[in-house]
Formats: sequence, C-alpha cells, structure tokens
Amino acid sequence: MGRYLLGRLLQTLAVVLLVTSASFVLVHLAPGDPFATEDPRVTEEMRERWRAEFGLDRPLGEQYVRYIGNAARGNLGFSFSLHRPVAHAIADALPRTLLLVAVGGGLALLVGIALGVYQAMHGGTPAERTISGASLLAYSLPDFWVAII
Repeated sequence: MGRYLLGRLLQTLAVVLLVTSASFVLVHLAPGDPFATEDPRVTEEMRERWRAEFGLDRPLGEQYVRYIGNAARGNLGFSFSLHRPVAHAIADALPRTLLLVAVGGGLALLVGIALGVYQAMHGGTPAERTISGASLLAYSLPDFWVAII
C-alpha cells in the first residue's frame, strides 16, 4: 500500500511539473508584450524597468527556475491585467466561488436524489425513461458549454 501511494504521489508531482512547464512555455510563446499599453505616459524606459523588476529581462532558463521555485513556495506571481498579486485576486474571488459551488452542489444533490428516488419507484414507465434520457443528455454536454448557458 505504501509503495502504491508513493507511486501515485510521484505521478502527481510529474503531472504538476508538466502542467506548470506547459503553462510557462505557452505564456512565453504568446504574442505581444505584457507591458504594452496605449497610454502615452508609459515610456520605453518604464517598460524596461518593469521587465527588470519582474525578471522578464533574464534568460528563459533562469525565468523558468524562478517560476518553478516561486510556484513551489506558493507565490503565484503578479497579474499584469489586474495590477495586483494573483494570490490576492484569488482570495477576493474565493468566497463567492465557494458560495456558488455550495449552492450549485446542494441543488444538484437535491434534484439528483429526488429524480433518482422517482426513477426507482417508477421503473419502466415513460416518465422514468424520459428522466434517464434527459440525465444522460445533460451528463454528456461539455462543461464549458453548460457554464455558458
């Protein structure tokens, strides 16, 4: 059992390292400059200072080591679009997110149990088959599409 858990832990670490590495590469392959702005008050000197401040003027390998080290310590970096640390943005959104999860999960649990009990009591009826088909259809829809709707 201990060997199994150790193997799973190593697999998890490998996946986390792979995902963080892929996100690092994709961000650096994206076109554009994180400091590009139409604001005429922002000079090229200011952009260079910001690049140095955030370490974006360093070699890619050094940036990667710093990125992994910061991620391992829980430092999620700075959001250029929000102009604040990512951890603060997450902390601000977390209470609302947890409320949505609790309400949505609770509602899904209540509706799921009610429909399941109904199906168990009325097996083989057209209503039971309709509920089964609708449940299967709803379960097969892509999550992102359901979220948009």
